[in-house]
Parts: sequence; C-alpha cells; structure tokens
Amino acid sequence: MKRYSFCIWVAVNFFAAATIFYIVAVVHFQSKPHRLTNQSRATISYLSSSKRVPLVNSSSRVNLQDRFTSHKHRVISQLRQSLLQQKTVSARHFTHNQAKFFGPKKFKDLTSKDFLCNLRSKLKKSHFQTLTPKTKLFGKKCQWLRSDPIFKRQYDSCAIVSSAGALLNSEMGAFIDNHDYVVRFNNAPVLGYEEDVGKKTSLRILNSQILSKPRFYFVNSSLYHNISLVVWDPSAHNSSLEQWAQNPDFPFLNTFFSRRKSSVDEDLHLLDPRGLWDLWDYLSLHSPLPIPANPPSSGFIGLALTLPNCQYVDLIEFLPSFRITEQCHYYDSVGDIGCTIGDWHPLAAEKLVALSMNQADEATVFGDGYVRISGFSNVVC
Repeated sequence: MKRYSFCIWVAVNFFAAATIFYIVAVVHFQSKPHRLTNQSRATISYLSSSKRVPLVNSSSRVNLQDRFTSHKHRVISQLRQSLLQQKTVSARHFTHNQAKFFGPKKFKDLTSKDFLCNLRSKLKKSHFQTLTPKTKLFGKKCQWLRSDPIFKRQYDSCAIVSSAGALLNSEMGAFIDNHDYVVRFNNAPVLGYEEDVGKKTSLRILNSQILSKPRFYFVNSSLYHNISLVVWDPSAHNSSLEQWAQNPDFPFLNTFFSRRKSSVDEDLHLLDPRGLWDLWDYLSLHSPLPIPANPPSSGFIGLALTLPNCQYVDLIEFLPSFRITEQCHYYDSVGDIGCTIGDWHPLAAEKLVALSMNQADEATVFGDGYVRISGFSNVVC
C-alpha cells in the first residue's frame, strides 16, 4: 500500500513539474511585440517588390505563418487598447457632448466590400472635395482657388507612403517608385532616403502647419515644388465655411493665397474642411469602439483621395509590420509609439478600417509592410 501511494506521489509531482516547465518554455520563447532579434529580421524578406523569397520548407512556412498571425493579433489588440485609452483625450475641435458614436449594429458582419462601398457612398454625399472659385469664399481671393480636380486621370497603381520610422532600412524604395502615382505627407524628405522610401512624388498632402510655421520652409523648399499639393486645415465640428475662414485652426491662408497668386500654374489645392468631419463620421460608424473627437490623419485623407482614382492603392507601413519601432518618423530620432498606434487623430480606428479593407495576405501586410486596397472602380456595390 505504501509503495502504491509512493508511486502516485511520484507521478503527480512529475506531471506538475512537466507542466511548469512547459509554461516557462512557452513564456520564454514567445515573440515580443515591438522588438525583433537579428535572427527574426533575417527570416523575414523585405523586398522592394510584391514578390517574396520562397521559404525553404513546409515547417519554416508554418512557423512563419504562425508569427504573422500572432503579430496581427497583437497589432489589433494594441489598436483597440489605444481606442479605449483615447476616450479620455481632450478634443480641441469639438466637445465630447457633440460627438456622436453611431457604432455599427453588425460590425463583425461587414466585409471588405462593405467597408469600401460604404466609404464610396459617404464620399458621394459629402463635402470631401477641394474649394473652388464657385465657393464664393474669401472675397476677391477666391479667384485664386483652382477649379480643376487634383487627379487629372485614372491611375493603375497608387502608393501612399507613410512617414513611419519602420521605413528606415526597409529597402522599399524601388517598390514604391514602381507605382504610377505616389502620395507623401508634409515635410517627409526623399533625399538621402531613396533606398527606403523611393524618390517619386506625385502628390504631397500638407496640413496647415506646414504653411504657417517658418521652420517648414514652405516658400523655398524644393519639397513643395513641381508636384501637386493639397492643403487641409480642420474646422470646428458643424461650423460653416464662413466661420472657419474667419478663424482657421492655423493662420495659413495668407501664405496659401500669396503662393497661388505668384504661381498661377502651380497645382496647389485647398480641401473643404467640412469634408474632414464627413470622414470622421464614416470612421465612427465603422469603428468597434468610440473614436477621439479629432479630425482624421493625412494618411486617411490620402486614402479617401486616391480610392476613386486608382485601380488599387498600397498603403506603405500604415499598418505596423514586423519592422515596428517607437521611432516616430524615418527622418528623425523622436521616439513616440503614439505616432504608430494613435494618440490624437483617430489613427487606431483608421488602421483597423484599412485592415478590414485589405486584400493582401498576412505575409504582405506584416512582412513586406503594405496594405493593398482595391479602388472604387473595381468594387461592385
């Protein structure tokens, strides 16, 4: 009897020890969310084209796919957590009692097509357009507003290049330049970073700070010449154009009209600020959680501009890939993870929406570093 009890005691303790060893091993070898080892970096191929190096064997393929899926789940979790934390963000442009969280009744049932069709429908009924002389705003200055569209024709492939720090050492430059139309933002440079971000620029989207603050050298910098430019400045929610024109968010209008008057042929446009809140309404309707009451980012503005005019749009490092870093921009050393997951704009909601629209596989999104979204012309609603 004693021998039998002793055997049971040994078996129970052996099983407990094995269980503890397994748990410790799993925790120890679990991949970390923000840091990659040199071995991990060597495993992932960051090519400057849509082709990826074939994996050596089926076992490697399975392990790599597991890492893609694990990283995807961590990204989604971090973005949702960001939305929860942003509920306390103070809104500069309209108060929380004005904010309306519509919240989709069947959010989980929406397909990629639904997200695209809903955005197309929203844009058709919105103020998301450029201001033209027909606006009858700004008095005599309105004659200097352009009346032609930003996009002069349809394009096959468009790239929206984020300014994410993850682009540094990405070697995506050739892939980016291979697109027919390339969108960049604010003062993000290309000189010296061509291997990572390319050198082609078709359109640069500028927030009004670029025009209003001397440190951005809007008048003289080559960044803002010989390309299309579109400027946006946020208004207060539900304010009229007249109210916004009298009190813009930043004092940029004199610089804008001075540039238009001196460079009549320059392709410089101004967005209707009311359209920003139309985009905000769309994001609010298609977010699983309430979003901060602040205007969308330049990145999402770029997506809304390109989808009606491109066969497909590649968002470069908009979703955090395996290259994720706390570095805010590829061209500076500022460390702020909020630049990636959102701390003022409804950036987390924008990224979740982009992921819902995405048609590329996980290896492309989280390995190569871009989301591919079909243009409106390819979607039958």
